Amino acid sequence: VSALDIAAKTFQVQGRSETISYAAAVTYKNGTEADLVNGASGEVKGRLSADGSTVTASRIEFKR
Repeated sequence: VSALDIAAKTFQVQGRSETISYAAAVTYKNGTEADLVNGASGEVKGRLSADGSTVTASRIEFKR
């Protein structure tokens, strides 16, 4: 996780250009929304926007 924006509920994944939005309903595994911090590691599943710029997360799994 990098470029975390708590107000907008978005972040980026290092090495990727897409913005991840967690503003919709998200299922969390091995953590909660409070565990979203810059430097956190995990996997995101969700839907890519038509223009390819944003992934709307449906599931975030933290790697510990």
